[in-house]
Amino acid sequence: MTSDERKQKIEAYRTGYQQLMAALSNFPLSMWQFRPAEHRWTIHEIIIHIADSEANSYIRCRRFLAEPGSAVLGYAETKWAQALDYHGQNPQAALDLFKLLRQQSYELIRDLPEETWFNTVNHSESGLMTMETWLDTYARHIPDHIQQMRLVYLDWVKTNFSTGGLIAEIETAWGELQAFLTGLNESQMIDIHDDHGWNVRDHITHLAAWEQSVLFLFQGKPRHLALGISEEKFANHNIDETNAFIRELKNSYSIGEALQEFGEIHASLLEQVRLLTDAEVSLLVVQFFAHPQAGDSRRVFEIIRQNTAGHFLEHLGWMKTLVS
Repeated sequence: MTSDERKQKIEAYRTGYQQLMAALSNFPLSMWQFRPAEHRWTIHEIIIHIADSEANSYIRCRRFLAEPGSAVLGYAETKWAQALDYHGQNPQAALDLFKLLRQQSYELIRDLPEETWFNTVNHSESGLMTMETWLDTYARHIPDHIQQMRLVYLDWVKTNFSTGGLIAEIETAWGELQAFLTGLNESQMIDIHDDHGWNVRDHITHLAAWEQSVLFLFQGKPRHLALGISEEKFANHNIDETNAFIRELKNSYSIGEALQEFGEIHASLLEQVRLLTDAEVSLLVVQFFAHPQAGDSRRVFEIIRQNTAGHFLEHLGWMKTLVS
């Protein structure tokens, strides 16, 4: 592994929690205990496993650094899931634990000297391991499990998804978001900023812009027009650049203007969603809309959910952290 490759792995490792939370926002909480087959894990179980795995990783990392050459134990993942009653454990507590452990280990490894990466331990199942191997394993761990969860979700969708279920999920997430926002004063919405300069108003205008982009599809218009960017820029999939542009474009909005626009856009989109049949929400985006983005392989319910319920809950978590 070259130095540049290692830096990329460290960055992937650092963002594991953010990757996981972004993915989970796409999976309704109501299906987290859905088991597609007897031998397969549920999303709930995968979350608890991630926390347990990170706890083991936390210890192994410190063995590499403080006691190179020492022994580390493997563990039987399936037995842990059964014996420790993963479905009886709190997934939010597991996510909080994972976030803390991952951050603490990242702080240790981000500036290690080159030679430290060749420290070894003796794994009870895998044999001799270097710290580079440890990094590679855990940088990939979250993306691998996100893909596993995605397959569970797709199996659930085949037999459980409906327009009514989609609307209920959107309304629940909207209610949670509005309950939070109505409990804030203007200073909390404007004067508190995160490390990237975002405040609560920025989150509101961001959510409204992306929800409007789906509304535009229903209105027979391409999504990039709602976002105020060119078709070429939208096709480049540079999400960070697009989000920065949206934030700058809406930066002059008052809280009242931001909330009013968000509410109007949401009501208009929900009106369109209520007209869909179960068959229509299961169609591919490219089959249903007149101006889909090239190469979009999602289904109608996915693009709606990702820009409403899933998006609301994702940003709700960030806003709660921001004002706390």
